Amino acid sequence: MAAANSVFKLCRPRPEVLAGMLPDAIFAADLWEVISGKAHPDYQDPKRFFAGTHATENLRLVLKDVAERLAGVTGGTPVFVLETNFGGGKTHTQIGAVHVAREGDGLATELSDYGILRLPKRGSVRAAAFVGEESDPLRGKELIVDGKAVRTFTPWGQIALMAGGLAGYELVRENDEKGGCPDRSEFAKALGDGPVLILIDELVLYMARAFALDADSPRARVNSQWSTFFQVLFSLAANRPETAVLLTVPSEQDANRAFTGNLRTAISEALSLIESADRTTGRHARNVTPTQTQERGAVLAKRLFERIDRSQAEEIAQTYADYYEKQREEGGVQLETRAFEYNYRKQIADGYPFHPELIRLFAERLADIPEFQATRGALRLVARTIRAVWENKDRLKGTMLLQPHHVDLTRSELRDEVLGRLGRSAFERALDADVISSEGAAHANEVDAGWPWKAASEASLVAFLHSLPDGSRGVTATEVALAIGRPGCDLAYVARGLEETERSAWYMRREGDHFFFRTRASVNKRFQERLADVKPAEIRETLDGWVQEVYSGFDDFQVIPFPQDHNAIPDKPDRVRLAIIHYDRECGAIGGGERLNFTKSLFAKAGANATPRRYKNNVVFLLAESTRVDGLKSAVSSLIAWERVQKDIETEQKSLAQTAGSDFRTLKHRAQKQDTGVPAEFIALESDLGEVREKLGVQELNVRTKLLEAYRVLAFPMGGMADDYSLFASAESAPMLECFRVDFGEDPDAESTPRTRRNVRQAVAEAPLLDCLRDNHKLVPEPTPAEPVVLTPGIVRQAPLWLSDERRLSTEEVWDRIRREPGVPMVLRPTDLLPTFRAGLCSTPDAHWVYYDQGEKRVYTRSNADGLSPVLAGNHLLYDPAAAIADRIMPVTTLPPQELWDHLWPRRGTEHVESVSTIKLLEAAKESPHFPVLPERSVVWQALQEGTRENRWILYLRGPNLAIGAKEMNEWPGTPRFDDHTEIWAYQAAIDHQLYPRKAEGKGKNKELPLTPTNLRSHCWPQGSPQLPTEDLERYARGIWSDLSRPRLETLLRDGLGTGEWSVWEKSAAEAYFTRDDQPSPAVQVGSTWVLVDPGSPLAQELEVLRPGHGPQPIDLAGTPRQVLTDAWEALDRHKDVRLVEMTLTASDRETFDNTVLATWADKPNAARVHVSVLANGQREADGKQETVSLSYEGRFEEVRGMLSPIWPFSRTGELEVTIAVQLFFDPAIGLADEELAAYRKALMNANQGNLGLRVVPSRGRRGEIE
Repeated sequence: MAAANSVFKLCRPRPEVLAGMLPDAIFAADLWEVISGKAHPDYQDPKRFFAGTHATENLRLVLKDVAERLAGVTGGTPVFVLETNFGGGKTHTQIGAVHVAREGDGLATELSDYGILRLPKRGSVRAAAFVGEESDPLRGKELIVDGKAVRTFTPWGQIALMAGGLAGYELVRENDEKGGCPDRSEFAKALGDGPVLILIDELVLYMARAFALDADSPRARVNSQWSTFFQVLFSLAANRPETAVLLTVPSEQDANRAFTGNLRTAISEALSLIESADRTTGRHARNVTPTQTQERGAVLAKRLFERIDRSQAEEIAQTYADYYEKQREEGGVQLETRAFEYNYRKQIADGYPFHPELIRLFAERLADIPEFQATRGALRLVARTIRAVWENKDRLKGTMLLQPHHVDLTRSELRDEVLGRLGRSAFERALDADVISSEGAAHANEVDAGWPWKAASEASLVAFLHSLPDGSRGVTATEVALAIGRPGCDLAYVARGLEETERSAWYMRREGDHFFFRTRASVNKRFQERLADVKPAEIRETLDGWVQEVYSGFDDFQVIPFPQDHNAIPDKPDRVRLAIIHYDRECGAIGGGERLNFTKSLFAKAGANATPRRYKNNVVFLLAESTRVDGLKSAVSSLIAWERVQKDIETEQKSLAQTAGSDFRTLKHRAQKQDTGVPAEFIALESDLGEVREKLGVQELNVRTKLLEAYRVLAFPMGGMADDYSLFASAESAPMLECFRVDFGEDPDAESTPRTRRNVRQAVAEAPLLDCLRDNHKLVPEPTPAEPVVLTPGIVRQAPLWLSDERRLSTEEVWDRIRREPGVPMVLRPTDLLPTFRAGLCSTPDAHWVYYDQGEKRVYTRSNADGLSPVLAGNHLLYDPAAAIADRIMPVTTLPPQELWDHLWPRRGTEHVESVSTIKLLEAAKESPHFPVLPERSVVWQALQEGTRENRWILYLRGPNLAIGAKEMNEWPGTPRFDDHTEIWAYQAAIDHQLYPRKAEGKGKNKELPLTPTNLRSHCWPQGSPQLPTEDLERYARGIWSDLSRPRLETLLRDGLGTGEWSVWEKSAAEAYFTRDDQPSPAVQVGSTWVLVDPGSPLAQELEVLRPGHGPQPIDLAGTPRQVLTDAWEALDRHKDVRLVEMTLTASDRETFDNTVLATWADKPNAARVHVSVLANGQREADGKQETVSLSYEGRFEEVRGMLSPIWPFSRTGELEVTIAVQLFFDPAIGLADEELAAYRKALMNANQGNLGLRVVPSRGRRGEIE
């Protein structure tokens, strides 16, 4: 905007305004002074008065009606009730009426624009005024009339004296002195003849004084007369020609509200009486506000400016309107909505050169201050503001409008006007500290230092001015932007300036969107005072606690906070140590490992004798970055200060509660609920406490953020480079510490739910530390089921883990060396290393080693690697394959009979013993140094067969009393039997003991007794016994038929069942009972589970329920877990009191095993005995070759998943069939309603993943009772 549009070009203030020579009298329009002829010429001289008066619409209306009525024109309004507000002009209007009454037609020229039809004759009208401020109901008011001094006491007395002279007063003297209102007739006579103007101003002051009179005062009843008096006065004015009454009624913001106690009550009652008078006036009175809102600027401009060129006012208004629109549309700035109302541009133009928000500041904010005397105060304040602007016009040369930020409170006269005259001196500290100071040290000045304009300072000034009225809510950023915005200023700075100032201010507050100032220092001031008292030792103690709390509770690291020397870090190969170096001891920098001193000494030495540290690859160091420590300490210092502010406030609250005689907690609860009766200071402190808690939360989060930003240097010995599989192909590295950055990655602004004060000090995640180590090729990857091998076997087979001349290495030593050698990768857990041991057996083209379990004398190679469960132990060895062959650390595939005889057959002295049980042979193999690897049972069993064929020995089965030699190899048991009842006899010893050769079958000592079921029953069944175990029968029968073989006996058992000689009871898990009527007939065998039963015995009757098709049967189902378990239980529930002896779950896919069987394993009944078997078979193509995978396993359930993880899933280039059978045996049998069984079934049904095979075997008899 060109300078031609500046206010300095278009306006010229009055000389006395620029000179600062305006007397206070010019600001005080005083009716009584004009009546008395003592007013300032601007008010006393009628011509000067109207020349300096802006003729508002209602001023014209009032003076027109008053003039015409006094001139005898009929009609018009006899009574005007002047409502007052800012710039209301009520006294100004009354003074104008006095000049019209006194000068009459002598002012025809000055009043030519007022539309007055007829003016009264000059000197024809008597003006009678009553000003409450100049009256006293106790001592009266002395007036000189016709040369005589007369003292009046009431409005009616004074009006009668001034209108009717001495004669008129005499008519109402008694009423005046006694405080009683005269009747209308008497009062009319007292006024005399001719035109009369009656003016009553500031009546409430008189009313308040009258209210304070003693009860026995002569005029104590005057306050009971107001309704009567107004009724008499208004009625008289309406009916008496040439009479006009002007009565002022103050607003609720009138200064008299500052009076105390009783006076406030008096004013209230007086106002009530006036309202009552309003009701009596009815249509005879008219309420008028002399100055309307849109006329305020013009009123001020008329009084303070000598010349105003309004020719460019519209253009300036349009410039501002365009500017506001551009800031909103292009700058995204939020402005008060009234800026875009249709008439706001007109308000700017009409009020030129005053911005509407400057007028609003006086009219709607400062006018609320009782001491602010509306137009008078505004005139003084604006006059001084104008002078300040004109004295700085070189700096403000582009100014187009006078706005709120032009109230320059660095100038003493403006500061005195705003703070001193308005009784707001208590705000001076806030002004100096936060808003503006000559040295530029206020908080707002610091905020906008370097900004393109003083947005923070100007915005804070506006907020300060709006805060001066009692109970003010302050102002919003949108209101401030409208108040100080002008073309050329980016209003985006306004909200930012307010927010940043409030954060550091001592007296500025914020509630919601409102910014305001208070005389009581904010929590920021308390904070600054407490901050100055924080000692370095306190910062250190607090920060140490934070570090130890935030960096704690790790799974893979043992945290060692602030080691004082190398003794604080144990030199052991267990968990990796994370040593946190104290920020005051040594700091680090990324890539600055060579500059570390203290940390290097911890890394290099250990123990009381400072010997070289053995396990250097088992320790890493976390250091603070030197450039961030000061900021961290500063944040901790602020946190301590805020904690102390909180404690101070709570202490003050407790003191207040004690003083008030209230319980602290109760009072606090009431304050939080905003109950009445809580001391205002307590409520204010509670508000401050809420703010402090909010700042505490922010500061705690700030400390955490700065802590994580500071402690981000991780020092460790360098590792190798990554290979194609993201593992380690090389371990070449020097044992040198290097520093890398670790990013903990916490974003306080990105949380879906804010942190609470409880968890802001929670332990940081361990993962970033592990990621840093892995990203820099120091730590092996995390193992997964798909990739369990995290350390390639090739690293183990090379130096420094496996030296070139070493034939073997224990798994324990491998782990120990990994922890020792700083040039190799770190492995977190021993279990992470175990898959590497298995993988080394299967490396291609050649295995890296043979795995030897020295304790169990077992060896693992490529062929049986799937069965290996590695452990870290000194007797679990990795053997170089060539060395293994040389040391016979290879699987024993064959065992010559002679070797068995030489090294396994027991001796007595130097001679072999006659016989040995098969189990003893295995025990001998385990103890024999000749066998570093224990032969498999099948190999020993095969050697026994070969030796039998060679007539070295015979096999003797003691249970059935059966000897097997070379001639009977067709009877050799198909399953290896290693127990105490299976014996190997030296051939000669067998002959000597008549165990071998066998006698011809059926040719024993009872050659004439045929071997039939009937004879077996009659000669071998104990008399009276209902049952006979088959093993007992065999023993009894061989006593009669010595050459009886078991196959022959088993044939006879089946024949006897068919003829009904006996029935058969199978006492296995699937318990059953068979008679000759049950088909097909079972394959009865000699064994502990088969018992013969007398068909006619009571036992047979009890066992009927176990016959096929009788009672609950075993159930086999397949389907979803929920389906099979529902169907099985429904089938079982058809029978009474069913109990289970077996429950088998079969899974053939990973989903079923992982998500159903494994997921619910913890819920299985505690009484169950578990048997797990795994069978896996499949083929795949690898490196162009077909590979066959075959795996069988029986053992612990917990090992199944780990055992299968290398091969399952097997979906890349082949197919794998897996069957996992989990058998649960219950002895004693368990009822279907058992709580643990029911819980397990529910868990399986809820899991309901995959396809499950289910077999349930119910107990089908009363075995406990039968046995």
